[in-house]
Amino acid sequence: MSLEQQQNHSIEALLNQIARGCHKSAQQLYQNHHRALNAFIRLRVGNDEAAEELVNDTFMFAFRKPHRFVCRGDDCHLTTGSGRTQRSHSDLHRQTAQTPV
Repeated sequence: MSLEQQQNHSIEALLNQIARGCHKSAQQLYQNHHRALNAFIRLRVGNDEAAEELVNDTFMFAFRKPHRFVCRGDDCHLTTGSGRTQRSHSDLHRQTAQTPV
């Protein structure tokens, strides 16, 4: 199993535990992925304060609606109400791996 597959399996497991009300899993998800998500969003919006607000909103959404995230193979996606998906988790890590934090 590749590192990305292990990370996605871990994310999927954490999201499943969050859906069952496990607060420790929510904390673990935040600790594991906050930095990469923040770097990615900061790169896109160019504003630290706005990026942090978007990151916090994203995690709050994940904690409230963990079932809206779908992990398949090497990618994890956030599904929208219309059934579309947002940027994949593996794309996020590929891009932020080269982004200075």
